[in-house]
Amino acid sequence: MFIKMLEDKKMSLFQTFIQKIGIVVLVLGISGSVLAADFKSIQASAESGDVNAQLELAERYEALEKSNRKVVNFEPQELYYEGKAVDENAKEALSWYLKAANQGNAVAQAKVGGIYHDGRYVKLDYSKAFEWYQKAIKENVAEAQFGLGLIYAYGNEVPKDPEKSQYWLTKAAEQNYVPALFNLAYEYHGHYDDHESQIKALELFKKMANGDDPNDEYVVRSQYALGSMYYDGYGTEEDYHKSAYWYQKAAEHGLTSAQTELARMYSRGEGVDQSHDESIKWYKKAANQGSLLAQTGLAMMYYDGEDVAQDYTQAFKWLNKIVESGKDDYSIQLMLASLYLNGDGVTQNDAEATKWYAKACQNGNRYGCIQYRELTQ
Repeated sequence: MFIKMLEDKKMSLFQTFIQKIGIVVLVLGISGSVLAADFKSIQASAESGDVNAQLELAERYEALEKSNRKVVNFEPQELYYEGKAVDENAKEALSWYLKAANQGNAVAQAKVGGIYHDGRYVKLDYSKAFEWYQKAIKENVAEAQFGLGLIYAYGNEVPKDPEKSQYWLTKAAEQNYVPALFNLAYEYHGHYDDHESQIKALELFKKMANGDDPNDEYVVRSQYALGSMYYDGYGTEEDYHKSAYWYQKAAEHGLTSAQTELARMYSRGEGVDQSHDESIKWYKKAANQGSLLAQTGLAMMYYDGEDVAQDYTQAFKWLNKIVESGKDDYSIQLMLASLYLNGDGVTQNDAEATKWYAKACQNGNRYGCIQYRELTQ
């Protein structure tokens, strides 16, 4: 049951990657040495109005802010400001980007547009993002072209316009701007029945997956994409060995969907030597990063004794994490109810069992309704 659930989710996981392309937490491994001995000199020049120094100072503060982030997870997720505390380095970065942007520096204008577009350091504001992008494209800045392409693609503050979106995304891709190349590769991959498009997607993903910076988000995302394409045989022959190779690359950089896929391949011995220990290891890595799919998998595996010794205590642990996340799923509720009813992995508790059977019943599960009636009569 768990393996089939993973297969059903597999493509939807890949398809979500482009939705919030700029909203990702990265750890760049930059030390305090980023602010080198010449920092004071650069700051002095920036304060005197030197626009190039202002831009460099902003970039240094942004690098420091990124180095302070603790979460390594490339999954698409909402990371908007929403009134949260903002790192002091982030405030400084935005301040200096704005100073340079207001002096007409196109690169800084694109950076400010991106900050408002992604809701980094400030409340998300598509209108301001659009305004700054429009300034920056006059100087042919690829980052701004890409941002405009996304705004037109999703109709953020402007009517959706596929033609304008394609125009600006293509302009950015022509400058080898990696996010635009990723978008182009994803678009090619979306034409599932067109083998030539799949070949183009595969080649673009290969180009990005072998990028110079192994920690770059698009390198990692492209590695995952290659794992998926080799597994399914898009643009190439099915090759589980290559699929596992690329999933492993992405998994080692913290991508939870890749960790889950790799765990599944170890469970089945696809492209790798079958190893239930490796399977559990990768499921746990993903689950501990908050992947509901991996948490659900672990709960079911421990509950059913699939690929691992049956362990109701572990099953209860992961089931609790799932419900704490707010997931409302009768299959989870039924397992919890059964554990409470029988005292498996938890102290026996009829009231808790009744509660969870009731929730399952409310979600349309007939068995949950039958059990609820039996416990309340």
